[in-house]
Amino acid sequence: MEQYGRVLKKLEGDKVLVDIRRHHACRKCGACGNEAGQKSLVEARDPLGVSRGAEVRLETGTREVLLSAFLLYIVPLAGLLIGLFTGRYLVLSLQINVHPEIAGVVMGLFLMVFVYVYLRRQDPGLKSSGRFDIVITGVSEEEREKDSGFNEAGGKSG
Repeated sequence: MEQYGRVLKKLEGDKVLVDIRRHHACRKCGACGNEAGQKSLVEARDPLGVSRGAEVRLETGTREVLLSAFLLYIVPLAGLLIGLFTGRYLVLSLQINVHPEIAGVVMGLFLMVFVYVYLRRQDPGLKSSGRFDIVITGVSEEEREKDSGFNEAGGKSG
């Protein structure tokens, strides 16, 4: 997955803080919770050694994006559904004096929260593996021209 942004500042090691530029399709969506005009900041690995203010291209592996979406949405949903059916089944089979649907909802919500907490606790290990890192893979043409000493008219600057 490819995105573009501007480097705001250098962080520890080879990390930088980048303000992601939004796609036109994202402006009215609101799925990320950001309103128009709000910054989307990410920490990215910088193997190129770009400077502050540089316009950069960022990439994340498609497999990693899909795996992240699966872990964040599908696995907790599966926990919710398993809890719903298991709670209902246990109440009916053990003949507990509780409404089966309420027991299913409570157990489903409990299992979904448990899955979220478990995934959150696994986050530091996944983060340190580097597999899900956002990586700077290029600098915009304007930045390259500026660094090489050429101006927009095509001649040498300075």
